[in-house]
Amino acid sequence: MISFAKNPKENVVEHEALHAYFDLALSKNQKKNILNQIKVEKKFKTDLDAEEWLADSFADFVINRKNIT
Repeated sequence: MISFAKNPKENVVEHEALHAYFDLALSKNQKKNILNQIKVEKKFKTDLDAEEWLADSFADFVINRKNIT
């Protein structure tokens, strides 16, 4: 909510929801495997870069689905 209040772009809630899912629903091993795959595919050097890319991509996907209906 703090991120949204500071930067109320259309996709902030969805972006932060992905971070919450990562923190609450996945094991450390699951998170590591996902981030490692993204780092290889996208040539990112850090887990943070990979997770931010994933959160942005997820938010864009959700927003685009909302705009289709």
